[in-house]
Amino acid sequence: QNIFAGMEQTAVTDEQAKSGDATEQGESKTEKDEVEAPTDGDLKNPSKSVVNPTVPVQISNPTKKSEGYGRSYIAYTVTSTHDGKKVDVFRRYSDFVWLRQALEKNFPGCIVPPLPEKAVIGRFQGEFVSQRMRGLERFTTRVMNHDRMKKDPTVIRFLREQQLPQRNTIKSGTQAKKAFSMLSGIGSAMLNPFASEPTEGVETKEDKNCEEIESDAKKLHKILAALHAASSGQSKAEKDVTKTWLEMGHYLTELGRFEVDSSEEHFGGILAQIGKCCDRMSVCSAQCVDHSVLHLVEPLKVVYKLIEMALPHIRKKIG
Repeated sequence: QNIFAGMEQTAVTDEQAKSGDATEQGESKTEKDEVEAPTDGDLKNPSKSVVNPTVPVQISNPTKKSEGYGRSYIAYTVTSTHDGKKVDVFRRYSDFVWLRQALEKNFPGCIVPPLPEKAVIGRFQGEFVSQRMRGLERFTTRVMNHDRMKKDPTVIRFLREQQLPQRNTIKSGTQAKKAFSMLSGIGSAMLNPFASEPTEGVETKEDKNCEEIESDAKKLHKILAALHAASSGQSKAEKDVTKTWLEMGHYLTELGRFEVDSSEEHFGGILAQIGKCCDRMSVCSAQCVDHSVLHLVEPLKVVYKLIEMALPHIRKKIG
């Protein structure tokens, strides 16, 4: 056993990847609102907003809401099944933060799955919103795949009750003291969905290997972080290529129309055909980018973040 909470990877289909054009959050009030808010089209079609209909908790129907004083946030419909009946509740990003902090307090010997990161700018843009939505669904899926966490009263309340209790955000410096845990190995930690019970004061065979495990974890974290940075950079470069194909298709099509209007129908037709080819290339390129982000960039980030969260636990065990 090990200290990682549910590690099952959420499967995402290509069709669902294209659909996540909007779901963002209720960020903390310190984050700045964007001048350009999502269009109605960005926040509609809730049925297609679900990342994966097979997961235990589905996130859908992102809706922009206002809380006054020019501040806006995005609320989600969180759907789960209890006693054979579907239950829908509405949650904003800060509600997920509250849930995670409560789980960290209630399960001090476990590594609670990470939430998607916040953003100061671009937080209402379709691409970021889509990534944020997938991240929230991965978080809830891993929580529900953990035998102990999914039964926690806080999780049950989060999934069933429309109104959550008034609360203050838990400061990182005042969190409950975490108990020691052991990590039996990086490989098994990546695959085992359960967390070990906290152990204190008893030296085991596994404890003697903690220093070696810490060294291996640091090396693995460094490699995965570098892979994520490289794959993320490649994805951005491919997005630029996609944009270039799209622009070429537009300008060639327009040039073809101009030539046709100038009685150069044959030449204009050729240019229009080339423009259509460029358009098709842009579509193919965009699909490749989506696939790369969903199945390479984001999974790499999740794994190296989990290892990053495990390192302090290992150091405590050594200490």
